[in-house]
Parts: sequence; C-alpha cells; structure tokens
Amino acid sequence: MVKLSTLKYAALFTTVVTVGGCSYMYVKIQERVVLFGDFYNKSIEALKKDDKLSMALGVPLYPMFIDLSSKDNLMTNTKIKLAIPVRGSKNKGLLHTECSKEVMEKTWRIDSLVLEVNKKSFNVKIPSDN
Repeated sequence: MVKLSTLKYAALFTTVVTVGGCSYMYVKIQERVVLFGDFYNKSIEALKKDDKLSMALGVPLYPMFIDLSSKDNLMTNTKIKLAIPVRGSKNKGLLHTECSKEVMEKTWRIDSLVLEVNKKSFNVKIPSDN
C-alpha cells in the first residue's frame, strides 16, 4: 500500500510541473507574437513616434503581455486585430491595432491604430512608410 505522504509529494510534484509548463508556454506564445510579429513592433513604434500621445502616457513606454483570452484579439493569415496593453510613467491604456496583408506578402501594414486611455480613444498617427 502506498503511503499518504508519498501521494502528497506526487500530487505536489505534478502540480508544480503542470503550472511551470503552462507558464512556460504562455511566455513562449507572447514572445512569438513580439519577436516574429512585425505588426506588433510597427504598432508600438508608431505610438512612440506620436509625441503627443506618448507624452500623455509618460515616457518611457512599456508594452505589456497581451491577454490571449480576450475577444478583442483576432489573428488570421491576412488580418490581425490586437489590443496591446501599454504602460507609461503617467498612465496606462490599450493600443488597439488592426493590420492586414495579402496572402503572398510577408510584411503587415497598419490599417487602424487607436489608443484607449481612461475610456477615451485617441487616433495614433500611422507612419507613411507603412
């Protein structure tokens, strides 16, 4: 017969491995969006170049992890709609970006970029080299 203490250790070990594995996968998914998604980097850079809005949030600006369970986030082969949480020294908000590309293209173009701070929305200037 197996001792109760042995079962407790087995349950604890399984819990730690499961939580660790889930946390690892969550971070890896976030990194994949950030590192391989030029749509993400273009959107953050456009916000940083908009002096009025970046000063309203406060410098420096920090993008935070995307809420993967949010219904505001949608990704297909040709369209992306993301709500990127951003934080500055003064305020925090959501950067709503909509990007698209043709099926055979490799680069994304920004179609819409809106910053939401305290339930107010502000259009972000989209760079012309988009």
